[in-house]
Amino acid sequence: MKVLKFGGTSLADRQRFEEAANLVHEAARDGRVVVVASAVAGTTNRLSALIETSNRIDVDWKDEVCVVERQHLEVLATLPLQCRNPAARSIQTIIEVLRNDLRALAADPANRKEIADRVLAVGERLSVQLLAATLQSKGRAARVIDAADAVVTDSFFGEARVDFEATRRRCRRLFAGRDTATSIVTGFIGADRHGRTTTLGRGGSDFTAAVLGAVLDVERVEIWTDVDGVLTAPPQLVPSVSSIPWLSYEEAAELSFFGAKVLHPQTVGPLAERGIPIHVRNTLEPARRGTEITAHSGARNRVVATSAFEEVTAFRLRDVFLGSVDEVLMLCRASSDGTTLVAVPSSRAGSLIEQFEIEDHFAASIVTLVGHDIALQPWVAGRALESLARRGIAVRSFAAGASPHTVALLVERDDLENALCTVHDALMLDRETLAVSRRNLKTEKKEIRHVSAA
Repeated sequence: MKVLKFGGTSLADRQRFEEAANLVHEAARDGRVVVVASAVAGTTNRLSALIETSNRIDVDWKDEVCVVERQHLEVLATLPLQCRNPAARSIQTIIEVLRNDLRALAADPANRKEIADRVLAVGERLSVQLLAATLQSKGRAARVIDAADAVVTDSFFGEARVDFEATRRRCRRLFAGRDTATSIVTGFIGADRHGRTTTLGRGGSDFTAAVLGAVLDVERVEIWTDVDGVLTAPPQLVPSVSSIPWLSYEEAAELSFFGAKVLHPQTVGPLAERGIPIHVRNTLEPARRGTEITAHSGARNRVVATSAFEEVTAFRLRDVFLGSVDEVLMLCRASSDGTTLVAVPSSRAGSLIEQFEIEDHFAASIVTLVGHDIALQPWVAGRALESLARRGIAVRSFAAGASPHTVALLVERDDLENALCTVHDALMLDRETLAVSRRNLKTEKKEIRHVSAA
């Protein structure tokens, strides 16, 4: 069994649904497949905006709901009636529930977080109907499974935590038997023990795929996105990026934690524990290799990628214990007066600034170098710092050693793009990655020739 997850950009319009369904159809020829679908690109943002404006009398959300409904019904327009009509009825039912929940948001502020999770879950509940119908139009039986029936969580609405043992028991019953229909599962959502819909945090569909992969002990999990796997740097900031052929679980986890957008930060852990490979691939270019994530990447003592955490707030504290604060990205205490420099995501900074009555804070970004044991290699930090110094880029704080696989640099936010390009060039990430690709490709060809001869 395999799990295939499709992100929102892979399900952006009618053509993308066709391409995703073709990939699922081909994969299902070789064995049982479970598919996890994100919301159509842009839908979750629309739903978030509806939540924010639901109690404003000067905003009419009804037109926006009609836009969401029309966008999804248009994907069904060219499908055969026997596939189109059931999906259209399901979509209309989901939209009617959405309208009721938006009314409830204004009327019931005490349960706002719970209702908001139901609203946010609508995107995935709509997209699975479209993907199932498109797959059925190709002659492949498909069934929709709402993850609220499969993934058991706590009641922490907005960013619920998964109960893996309860989820394992439920999924083994739900996916038992020899049902030949391909299961299309809503990403991003679950339900608590009272059956109330919860969400797993933005980008949580990757995590849903990892949870299902782990509890079902699948052969592999494939993450289908709009780029050629994991890249050596954020492509919107660094023009000369390359695709990384292999990553270890540790390297992938560090990249995700420090801002790489291709994987949700919690995706790697459940699969690494069970040794299940993750394959990140491009829906638009399925013939390309992508990135394989396993226990060992084959790369030793060198940087494989850089990542950027763009929106960071840094501040200084004196004689404060931060052991219970889990938002901290970087922490440096190297001062005779007990001052600690702390960096946290800007989205989480407000509560800490209020809690500790902080007056002095500044906008920053974190550039992270990732690779096996690079914190133990003096040349890595030395070359990075030297290259930044030559460009006149100040490093406000430096961290290495908490993980042997990362070196983190705190820079001014305005310097982020220049800093990323500088270290990416100084460490020759694009050229090194391509060289590794060629070496491994040669090895693979030798192995293929050997197997053929045998």
